[in-house]
Amino acid sequence: MLATETYVERRLHLKEAMGSGLILFLGHDESPMNYLDNPYPFR
Repeated sequence: MLATETYVERRLHLKEAMGSGLILFLGHDESPMNYLDNPYPFR
């Protein structure tokens, strides 16, 4: 992981570059556990 200051600086730079508005960061897709078609454990 990076230092906290790095994340703060990145957010400030992005905020200045954007000006105004909203930013939506989407998460990643389902992560398969042991097989590509099996993203969740079998129950």
